Amino acid sequence: MIFATHAKLPQGWARDVRITVADGRVTQVETGQAPQADDARVDTLLPALANLHSHSFQRAMAGMTETRLAGKDSFWTWRDLMYRFTAHLTPAHIEAIAAFVFLEMQEAGFASVGEFHYLHHQPDGTPYDDLGELSARIAAAAAQTGIGLTHLPVLYTYGGAGQQPLQAGQARFGNGVARFGALVEQAQRAVRDLPPIAASASRPIRCAPPPRRNWQRCWPPIPMCRSISTSPNSPKRSRISPLGLARARSSGCWPMPRSPRTGA
Repeated sequence: MIFATHAKLPQGWARDVRITVADGRVTQVETGQAPQADDARVDTLLPALANLHSHSFQRAMAGMTETRLAGKDSFWTWRDLMYRFTAHLTPAHIEAIAAFVFLEMQEAGFASVGEFHYLHHQPDGTPYDDLGELSARIAAAAAQTGIGLTHLPVLYTYGGAGQQPLQAGQARFGNGVARFGALVEQAQRAVRDLPPIAASASRPIRCAPPPRRNWQRCWPPIPMCRSISTSPNSPKRSRISPLGLARARSSGCWPMPRSPRTGA
């Protein structure tokens, strides 16, 4: 039992709150209670934070780019190092790094994470025998550490604006629409056995072609997207959603119906 003098509940602030926790889950919340002798007592309880945008593998390259050489460092030099770094990561590395950073998040007060995942294949772009191998590694890291996971596979079709081909360092990210649909199905299976807070949603699109009529037959609905478009006729309207994620519409990415699995 936890007794809090003040607690922020869905309906607002409350006083003298007793919370029952069983098997790591809150099973009962009562207000206007008196503390009991065995209660853990705190002054104030708040809902845990959610990390809304994570690329967990990048935690392991922290410190490699935190230097500044006049006229030589930019986002593009950082990106080049990131590509070279990912070429050395095995599935076991990716799972271990994710587990480490998920633990760090919980130590800092985060209880859930939105993991934007675009490392899908082997370094040369060859798919693993299990197309969802690396998504399964992220799910395993979440299961091991207990963090709530929303797994967000990312579609890369091109290497940049103007439909540039994927570069060598982007080979691990690349998918066509049909293969991405199959990958998302594998990712959904990977999170199936996680606690109910976990979900998989194919939300972001990065450098993908304009929609085709058969897209919705190829992959699950996509409510949130991000893309790069160079079309002069492309309307670029974006806003921040209640979750703090950018929703955008352009000739390269259009929101589709909400997912019945995630409600997002």
